Amino acid sequence: MWIILIIEIELNYIEKLYNKIRFKNSFKLLNYLQSFTTQVNNRASFFIEQVHNIKISSLKIALRVKKRAI
Repeated sequence: MWIILIIEIELNYIEKLYNKIRFKNSFKLLNYLQSFTTQVNNRASFFIEQVHNIKISSLKIALRVKKRAI
């Protein structure tokens, strides 16, 4: 849930920036927004991977505990 919140905050920032700033050279703005969007996507992928790794680690620990109990 916190991943979605971070992404929403960053996307809101992009939208506000786009509405607020009107560069004469729109190519600069486009490049900046593309770079920022790529960073957001990379962070989202990283967070999702970390959550996935935590779930796998939790499952491994749960299996070890279950084996010891048996």
